[in-house]
Amino acid sequence: KVNTLAVSTHRIVNSVHSTATSSFIRACMAFCYITIPSLEHPLQKLQLYILCAQTAYLNQSLSQGDGFLKMAITLLSEFPKQIEIEGKLVSSDKYLYESVTNLMSTLVIAPDNPDAGVLYLAHGLNNVINHMKCFDDTSETRVMLFINMLCLLSTQIQKILPYHIPKVESNDTLYGNDENFINEIHQRLTRICEQIIQTLKDLATTNPKRQSTLALEFFSRLIAHGDLNQPKCMKFAVNLWDLAQKSSTPDTQKSAKRILTFIETRSDHDQAFKRLSDLISSTSNDTSRVSSRSASVSNVAQPLNTAD
Repeated sequence: KVNTLAVSTHRIVNSVHSTATSSFIRACMAFCYITIPSLEHPLQKLQLYILCAQTAYLNQSLSQGDGFLKMAITLLSEFPKQIEIEGKLVSSDKYLYESVTNLMSTLVIAPDNPDAGVLYLAHGLNNVINHMKCFDDTSETRVMLFINMLCLLSTQIQKILPYHIPKVESNDTLYGNDENFINEIHQRLTRICEQIIQTLKDLATTNPKRQSTLALEFFSRLIAHGDLNQPKCMKFAVNLWDLAQKSSTPDTQKSAKRILTFIETRSDHDQAFKRLSDLISSTSNDTSRVSSRSASVSNVAQPLNTAD
């Protein structure tokens, strides 16, 4: 209800706050900040922290928005493997994936604090994901979140972000494609790519079907966010496609068909996708070309994030 009050206030003032309404919003957010920790259910706390962050940003209360996201990221570091849903203990994986992905979508518009460093909240989230103990060894959630983190970082490279909050200057305005900002993101993309590819390599002998599924997920993100006009990016995409076909399950095959349809549709008006379609059609399933060498990863990472 407190969030509803804050959103209703935003609607009434049409994003133009007075001193009085700004104070009211800060009071609402402060109430939420001190109340949420008293809740027992970790998922409910996580979802409320993210919701309150979104409400704070919507009302131009940037420091409070940052505070809520910091609390959400801290909560993730100690999240339990199982949570109670409708009276039953269930794995937290599915719910964590949904909530953390929602958090990442919020980070797209969250402006950096100049004193905290480049994408410091995204960096903190990535570190927490890397060390979360609630994921089982058989869980795909961690690597899926790393793949989503690639999408977040590649989005930050764009000259104009895909969405904004009125009256809030996001990082596309703050940095204006500053070279140091872009180079920092390139380095982070490289490190995350290395982690994902190492995971794919490890799965080659332990769980090839899971390897196939994750390779296809990686492929779909790569063609959506990468620059296929870069030859190395194109080659890596084809290698991932081959790997995804090696031990594919019926579900993976269905997903692959949908992705192929998308590629063929794009190829009608995009030469890069036409080239990709031709290569996929002509290539064999020789997965030996997929390499986990860091040199290959570095070559792929930069093309990954240069598409607008």
